[in-house]
Amino acid sequence: MQIVTMPRRFHSLGNISIFSLLEQTGYFELHDQVSESDIRNALARDPECVPEWMQESEDQRCPAAWYFVLNEEGCYEVGYLDLKSDPNITDRVQYENAIDACAAFIMHNIEDMRLYRLQEQQRRQQRRQRQQRQAKERKQREGKEGEGGRGSNLNI
Repeated sequence: MQIVTMPRRFHSLGNISIFSLLEQTGYFELHDQVSESDIRNALARDPECVPEWMQESEDQRCPAAWYFVLNEEGCYEVGYLDLKSDPNITDRVQYENAIDACAAFIMHNIEDMRLYRLQEQQRRQQRRQRQQRQAKERKQREGKEGEGGRGSNLNI
């Protein structure tokens, strides 16, 4: 599963975003066929990915994002950190097993990216529809102005 190796590929390829790497996996189209269990199984086959995802979590510079850490109690913790809200940390879950925690973190992250993409597509569609409506209204206004006769365009 290419999803679990995204941080590794991100660092080896260089000039590409995690979002683009996720897009290349086909996840956006097949998201309903990928489960946290599938991700957990892929991580079990390639456990070196777990510290790579922990580093990916540490490297994030977003004011709001999912995180994955080894906490002070020695448990793996996944939660949502939002610097603009109070409390800052929500949806915190602790795991004894790094692979389980990592699978949950990955699932949260990729779903957030999918939902972001969906929202962006909806915004673009709404913008296109608004532009088409405005163009149609402009044409209608221009048509009505033209019906008023030639004298209506005089510069007086």
